[in-house]
Amino acid sequence: MKMLVPVCCIIAGITLFFFPIIKDYVQDKNQDQLIEQWETGSLSINEESNILPIATRKSLTELNRTFESELEISPVNTPINQTKLVEPEKKEQLKPIPPNIVGIIEIPTINLKLPILKGTSEKVLNVGAGYLEGTAYPGHEGNSAIAAHRSRTFGKMFNRLAEIHSGDEIVIETKEGLFRYVVFDKFIVKPTDISVLKNSENEKIITLITCHPLKNPTHRLIIKARLS
Repeated sequence: MKMLVPVCCIIAGITLFFFPIIKDYVQDKNQDQLIEQWETGSLSINEESNILPIATRKSLTELNRTFESELEISPVNTPINQTKLVEPEKKEQLKPIPPNIVGIIEIPTINLKLPILKGTSEKVLNVGAGYLEGTAYPGHEGNSAIAAHRSRTFGKMFNRLAEIHSGDEIVIETKEGLFRYVVFDKFIVKPTDISVLKNSENEKIITLITCHPLKNPTHRLIIKARLS
């Protein structure tokens, strides 16, 4: 019995040590699968692994509530290769891109490539960036808001977002095409400041949102970019 306590402590210590590593591995696998799914246009999917619910449209009031609560963040479409032959017995296994995938965001400056998913639920933000429904759709006129975890692991999610400066490029790919944005502003706001979601008339803007600072976040880091 006396040996049981230290053994349990050792097991708990090992589990705590490897948990972040395992979490990052699973996260990377999910991201890679979604990106591959997007880039190939279709992928064999196990229905039991479809963990991402399709978010529903939000009213402005719900959107404001989303920004204040759900964003309490803790630490040209590639066509299917028409020349590729698919074996008849494998055709039934292929499914189209799930409707909750909006597209892909790339930021060359910080070597970032993430899937963009509908909504800002914890399940969505654990896999990639979340598109705040109710804001403008990426590539369309208005202000399109995209949020992601800051992550304490270097290079993961929006971990390096603070390194972005005016003039840097942000590329977003949706089913409608490839859109290149140029950063023009970066600032910090309180979590309750929803002015960053204000619609932009006659302009096509994206707003990237993540927590700030990296440890014990109390504010939000905002990146603004304009379609070039």
